[in-house]
Amino acid sequence: RMLGEMVLQQTQLAVLNEELQRAHAAVEASQARYFDFYDIAPVGYLTISAKGMIVEANLTIAKLLGVKREALLRQELSRFIVPEDQDGYYSHIWQLFASGAACACEFRLLRKEGEKKWIRMDSILTRSTEEGPFCQTVLIDITERKCAEAALRENETKYRQLFELESDALFLIDNQSG
Repeated sequence: RMLGEMVLQQTQLAVLNEELQRAHAAVEASQARYFDFYDIAPVGYLTISAKGMIVEANLTIAKLLGVKREALLRQELSRFIVPEDQDGYYSHIWQLFASGAACACEFRLLRKEGEKKWIRMDSILTRSTEEGPFCQTVLIDITERKCAEAALRENETKYRQLFELESDALFLIDNQSG
């Protein structure tokens, strides 16, 4: 009788073990899909600690900066920000951690080769642990938009000056004929 119960329990354990293995495989597959999606996203993702250290980074932000992902981890993001823009970044982070409200800012990142890229950074607070809360950020390359805005401002200035000069010339011509 005991032998029969042991065989039954062993069979039940084998079934449970198979179910556990299937569940484990499903979780691993889901996790792999999530990390693939995270890494190949068209925007940069960072997780920053309350101390300003990069805890997690996707491949997109590493590529944008021209460095390996491992070179980002445990570094301060400010290390990659153009010095003139660091005050704006620090103000953004201070506001986020002080208020807890989502916020955004724009600044320039300095690529490994020295090239500068304009970035829009949107941040929220998440995952409070014994280490403190974390900042989740999305970084979007807005360099092309900034270049287009600068070209538009330049054209506006040029055409405004041309119009002002032209209207003076028209006034002088009209004034002489009358």
